[in-house]
Amino acid sequence: MAKKKISPEYKRRVKRSRQFWSMIRVYGFYLTLIIFMIIGFLIWLRPEESEIEKRKLATFPELTWAGLWKGSFFQDMGTWYTDTYPTREKMLGQGSSVKELYGLHGNEIHGDISKKADDIPDSPDSGKKAGIIDTGTTAAPKKEDTTQAVNPSTEKQVEPLTTEATTEKLPDGTKHGDFEETIGTLYIMDGQAFSIYYFNKDNSEYYASMVNTVRSKLPDNVTLYDILAPTAWGALLGKEIQDELGGSSQEEAINYIYGLMDDKVKAVPAHDNILRHNAEYIYFRTDHHWTVMGAYYAYEAWCKSKGIEPHSTDYFKKTYSFDGFLGTFYASSEQSPKLGNNPDTVLAFVPNGTNDEVFTDNNGEQMNWNVIRDVSEWARTSKYNCFIGGDNPYTVIENPTITDGSACVLIKESYGNAFAPFLVDHYQYVYVIDYRYYEGNLTQFVKDKKVNDVILLNNMEALSVSRANTILALFP
Repeated sequence: MAKKKISPEYKRRVKRSRQFWSMIRVYGFYLTLIIFMIIGFLIWLRPEESEIEKRKLATFPELTWAGLWKGSFFQDMGTWYTDTYPTREKMLGQGSSVKELYGLHGNEIHGDISKKADDIPDSPDSGKKAGIIDTGTTAAPKKEDTTQAVNPSTEKQVEPLTTEATTEKLPDGTKHGDFEETIGTLYIMDGQAFSIYYFNKDNSEYYASMVNTVRSKLPDNVTLYDILAPTAWGALLGKEIQDELGGSSQEEAINYIYGLMDDKVKAVPAHDNILRHNAEYIYFRTDHHWTVMGAYYAYEAWCKSKGIEPHSTDYFKKTYSFDGFLGTFYASSEQSPKLGNNPDTVLAFVPNGTNDEVFTDNNGEQMNWNVIRDVSEWARTSKYNCFIGGDNPYTVIENPTITDGSACVLIKESYGNAFAPFLVDHYQYVYVIDYRYYEGNLTQFVKDKKVNDVILLNNMEALSVSRANTILALFP
């Protein structure tokens, strides 16, 4: 059978058609780029803050001759362009979801987890209390000098921290098993993220010395309580996983640090009570904070140290529940779908005595607020701010149902936000100080306000020389 001959005219039409559609694709691609570029340069559409990452985004650089000459202006403009691109956060989340489609998932490591933890000395064999830090100089000691600041002052042997035995057998929620996924310094297992904890001997000893120094600055009739709050790492993960990841035991670290503190400091063994309840929902899955129940079990331990009866959860007449919370771990894991598909619920108990407070913000402005705020309509990343309005330098809560003049000061970082409401029904005045932002003189403040109790609360990830020095600066 003879092969059909194709005419030259038909070949030319086919070639022109192919060229036409090829040009359409090329111009369509360039047009798409131009549209996205125009959208990217629409300054009035650009976000100024990242809701998920909880940070201020890069700003447009100032145009200077030096910046133009060195090229830094164009580099900074590129950073500004990519950091503030409209819908950037949604695109990051979609990118993470696409990665989930990449075949089978084995053990994954994102970032460097090769950090070396210090060995934790045995508390009974440490043999010495931490010393008092000399605060006569205004210069903060450098980290390499911290071993000098914690020279022991006594040869007294330290008794190991113990708690009373209990006959109540609670379910054990400790997580055991193989790696599931590690993202940066986060370990994600069963839809819950854990920040890897590395014990640092210098930081820990310096923290104990700081607490001893604060105790020395307070009047003898004032009680100083120290609460070291474990994170989800210390309360929920089994030791075999911690060892496999190269991390440290927070329980051993807390016992060591408490063993270095002065006998006049009331070291609250919150870790022991929290561990007993680790089968419960005591830490958020997508955020680094404890839930209200984690804070509650620390409150129970504090009441035992103070010698008072804690209020049961049934005592509180009003509660709030906020669903769909996605916290800091979700942001730092590049919006991992394992966390995004497993959002948290924020529960909060309203004190019976009052739900009113007055806080002073970072600009020095006072605002009437609530101890527990209804944040139902707030962004899903901001639900934890239902507790005392978030991190403000200074907050005052006056309970009108108590008139005995009792007062406490809670010195805290953000873990203290969920803890503070439990104090309201025990004092006439509760003063909350966020030491990261407050700039007053707490030594004089305690005297002027006739404070009975000072409560220092830090989570185990917040122990550092710089933070300890920040607290010390408040007690001149």
